[in-house]
Amino acid sequence: MPPADLAPPNNRPRSRAGLPSWIASAVVHGLLLLLAVWLLSGAPRGGDEAPREAGIVLRTTSNEATLFEGQRPEPADSPSDSISEESQQALLDALPPADTAGLAELLPSKQETGPAPAAAAQAASLASGGAPRGGVLKPGQARVSVFGVEGEGSRFVYLFDRSISMAGAPLRAAQNELIRSLGPLESIHQFQIIFFNQSQSVFDLSGGQKRVAFATDPNKQLAADFVSGVTASGGTDRYEALTLALRMRPDALFFLTDADDPMTPREMKLVLGSRAAGAVTINTIEFGRGPSPRRRNFLVALAEATSGQYGYVDTQRLTK
Repeated sequence: MPPADLAPPNNRPRSRAGLPSWIASAVVHGLLLLLAVWLLSGAPRGGDEAPREAGIVLRTTSNEATLFEGQRPEPADSPSDSISEESQQALLDALPPADTAGLAELLPSKQETGPAPAAAAQAASLASGGAPRGGVLKPGQARVSVFGVEGEGSRFVYLFDRSISMAGAPLRAAQNELIRSLGPLESIHQFQIIFFNQSQSVFDLSGGQKRVAFATDPNKQLAADFVSGVTASGGTDRYEALTLALRMRPDALFFLTDADDPMTPREMKLVLGSRAAGAVTINTIEFGRGPSPRRRNFLVALAEATSGQYGYVDTQRLTK
């Protein structure tokens, strides 16, 4: 019987059992994706912040406050930053219609008074609205005064009334005192000067670019020339002037005016509730006729609320 016809043996080696090709491809692509994510997450998000250089910041528009070197524009106050709309309305509803008697709630129950400082030429009597100045200054700071009212810091704003009520000896005395106050400032310090009536006149040495002045000797001389040329006229809008000065965010603000036609309780609430007022010491100087009435007016309130000082000047005792 002939042998059976057998198929030739398959001499190809058997392949080892393994994963399907699509699974291997998925694993490789997944590893590549993870590697890409890891590389991207390690990359820096933007470069390091550029170092700030000393300089003078410009005021961009007439409606925005001039900023000192190193400052950035602040966004408008929002309800979460200061007094909320509901809280502010509740405060306003609780105030008397338009009587300054409502300002007494802003003040402590007692007010300390002190003797007239020698630097005020026997015309000012000081009622302290904050801690007395003195001691060692921090590096880079200066201590200056206006009619015996002192302020400390490296950035100063002088906000002086030039309405018609300041005409004559009061304005001349204020001008002389302001110029004298610039004396202790050095070139590392900055200052700004605003005279106001129903509008504001801002010291500007940059031909309309509204740069803020460093206290170099030439700049102080230019400031003295500006101050000497101011004349008294018009009415008084303290709220707009004070708002402008506070938005400059100085360390110390010297606010000189009389107490006639005082700021309303609503204006006081808006000023003291603003973001800008939180970091500024407001030192107030009241010009009045006759001895100090020792009353709790809006100027005392501003000084008390910002840890500043308050001073009174009897204009009848000023040199004619």
